[in-house]
Amino acid sequence: MTTLQDTPVLAVGTRGASGTHTALKGDNLAHLQQLIEQGQRYDFVLLDPPYNTGTNRSTYLNVFDGEQWATDFGRRVEASWALMGDDAVMLVTIDERSLHPTLKVLETHLPPHHQQIVTVRHSPAGQAQRGFRRTCEYLIFVHKGAMAPKPRTLGPWWNIIKEGSRSSAGKIRWNSLLKTGQNHTPASSPGCFYALRTDGAGRIVAVGDAEDWQNLSDDSTLIYPVRTDGSLGRWRVGVERARYLHSRGLLRLGRSGTVSYACSGLVDLIDRGDVKIVSYDDKGAAVLADQRNLDELTALPGTLWDAKSHSYSTYGSWLLKKMVPGLSFSHPKSLYAMEDALAFYLADLPQARILDVYAGSGTLAHAAMLLNASDQGSRSTTSITLDDGSFDVLTARLTAALTGTDRLGQAVEGAYMYPDRGLISSGLVGTLQLEPQ
Repeated sequence: MTTLQDTPVLAVGTRGASGTHTALKGDNLAHLQQLIEQGQRYDFVLLDPPYNTGTNRSTYLNVFDGEQWATDFGRRVEASWALMGDDAVMLVTIDERSLHPTLKVLETHLPPHHQQIVTVRHSPAGQAQRGFRRTCEYLIFVHKGAMAPKPRTLGPWWNIIKEGSRSSAGKIRWNSLLKTGQNHTPASSPGCFYALRTDGAGRIVAVGDAEDWQNLSDDSTLIYPVRTDGSLGRWRVGVERARYLHSRGLLRLGRSGTVSYACSGLVDLIDRGDVKIVSYDDKGAAVLADQRNLDELTALPGTLWDAKSHSYSTYGSWLLKKMVPGLSFSHPKSLYAMEDALAFYLADLPQARILDVYAGSGTLAHAAMLLNASDQGSRSTTSITLDDGSFDVLTARLTAALTGTDRLGQAVEGAYMYPDRGLISSGLVGTLQLEPQ
C-alpha cells in the first residue's frame, strides 16, 4: 500500500488545476487506518456500503451474515469518524433492506450526534421487486460538531415550486405562536408561558412579565396561550425570542386574536435579503415582499427529495456509459444528487476535503469536480476502491471528466445540466492522482 504522497499525477483538467483527486485501491479499512496515522482530516465523508442484497456482482461481495456485515461496517464507521474534522458531516447511503441495521450501527459505533434521514426518489419508474416497486433510497446525514446544511439555490427541477403556484417552500408564511398538542402545557416548558400585552388599538406593546408593564395605559389587555378547549398551553418560542421578534415587527396579532410570528427560517430569508420588509401595518407588524425568483428558490428542501435530476438511471448509469465506454458498473448514483449533497454542506468551504470510503464509479469525486468548476472552488477528494474493476472504472471516469475525452479518445457527448453548465467535452478543473499499479 502506498501513501498519498507517493501517488503520481495522471491527468490535469483542461481548465486549470484547482483541486486534487486521489484514487486508492484495496481494503478500505487498511487505507482508513493509514490516513488516520498520517493525521488526515476531512470535512465530508461518504460511506456507501454493500447493501447486503444477497446478490454478488463480479468481485463485489454483497452477501453477508448480518452480524458480519454490522461488524465490518461498524469498524469503517468508527475509522471514518476519527478522520472527520471538528465540524464535519458523514453521509451514509442505504436502501430499505438494510436501513434498520445501518441505523443500529451508527447508534452503536458513534458518540452522541445529530442526524437526519433524507428519502431520495432515485427511480421515478421504480425497480421491480417482490411487492411494491422500489423508487427510493435513503441518505443519512450524520452531523459532527456545528456542521449543518445551508440553504442554496434550487431550480424548478426540484419540484418545490409548482407552475402557477407556490408550494409551502415558496411561501412567506407566518406561523402560529400557540403550540398545539395535548402535552404542551405551561409545566412542560415554563419559559414559553408568558403574556402579551396589547393596547386599545390592538397593537402588541409588550412581551413578558407583568412588572415590565407598570407604566402602560389601562386600556390594554393580556393575551395568554389558551387552547381551543379553554385550557392553558404554551407559546412556541421563549420570552426573549418573542421580544426580539416583536422589536423587529415580526410578531403580529390577527383580527381574530390569534398571534403569529416569523420562524427562524423566515428571519434568515429577511436577513439575507431574499424577503424584504417594505413597510409596517397599522398594528406595527412588518409587511413582507418576496424578492426571490420562483424559478431559482434559495431554500433548504425537506427530507423528501423528488428532483428529476436525481434519477440514478439517467444521470447515473447512462451518464457513466458515455464517460467510460466498454466498461460497466452496476447502480451508480446520480451525479447531480451527489453534487447537491456536497453543496448543501460545502458551498461555503471552497477548499473542503472529501473522502469516499466505498468508492465505486467515482460519482462523488466527479460531483466535487463539477461543483469546483461551478463556483471556482478547490475542493479535493480521496476515493478508495476495492478491486481492479472498480478502480479502472473510477480512474477512466475521472480522467474523462477532467479532459472531456473518453478512454477511446472520443469527445464525451452531452452537457452538464441542472443548471446548464457547458459541454462535458470542455473538461473540468482538477488534478488526478493514482495509486501506483
